[in-house]
Amino acid sequence: MMDRVRLIFEKQWLHASLLSALVIGLVLLSRIDSLRTGQRWGVSTPAWLWLAVVVAVAHQVFVWFCWRTQLHASLLTRALGDWGFVVYAALFAVLGLARVVVMFILAISNRDTLPMNLVGLRVFAVIALLPAIYLFYSVARYFGFTRAFGVDHFDARYRSLPFVRRGTCSGS
Repeated sequence: MMDRVRLIFEKQWLHASLLSALVIGLVLLSRIDSLRTGQRWGVSTPAWLWLAVVVAVAHQVFVWFCWRTQLHASLLTRALGDWGFVVYAALFAVLGLARVVVMFILAISNRDTLPMNLVGLRVFAVIALLPAIYLFYSVARYFGFTRAFGVDHFDARYRSLPFVRRGTCSGS
């Protein structure tokens, strides 16, 4: 049992250290006046910012916990049987969608604080959206969302499938 616990937490101090550094950096950046401007539904921009951080961290910790405990102890499949992956994937999707929704609300809360003209902002938004669209296209076409969700941690049949090397910008 202790071996499993040790494997679950193996090298996770690296992730915790990086997260700590990122949060400290965000605390420092959040002191900038333009990042403190605005509100949505009576909730201040800083509150939306920290909610976005909490949701993102919760999502990452959820994935870490599920993947590591499933990989080293089969926790979810022992507890939920064949439903283990389905429950995990549903919660993953809910948390992933929550991340996007909170980020949009944060952006609305803090709108008009970036000193750029509207056309420039829209061009920047489209340019930033293109890699995201290509990511989802590539996952759907070459990889499949089931594998992207991490089914290989739950179903041994997926572990023997070859790595997917298509869908990169280089075409390899």
